[in-house]
Amino acid sequence: MLMGSPAQFSVEYNNTTKAISLTSGGEYIPDGTEFTGKRAPDSSAVISPNAIYINGVRYFMKAYNIGGNNYFMLRDIASVLDFDVDWDPKTWNIIIEPDKPYTPD
Repeated sequence: MLMGSPAQFSVEYNNTTKAISLTSGGEYIPDGTEFTGKRAPDSSAVISPNAIYINGVRYFMKAYNIGGNNYFMLRDIASVLDFDVDWDPKTWNIIIEPDKPYTPD
């Protein structure tokens, strides 16, 4: 969703250190499983033990591991990478505005 926008970022996972790294301006490389809706055999949510680094700085934000994938609150990521996220309750849509600064709701 953010590829090619001012808010794009790359995502890397270091299996040795069990750390997730996001880098502003980096290119996200799809792995082909995005938006597939495929559910893992065990889809229970547990708190993720993985560290997250954004632009080399360690952040402590709650993440959940579901079926081997880590999920963060979009607003937590947006607040650090400075793009806006809104919710439209009438249409039940998330609105991502990569060209606007983050504003807490």
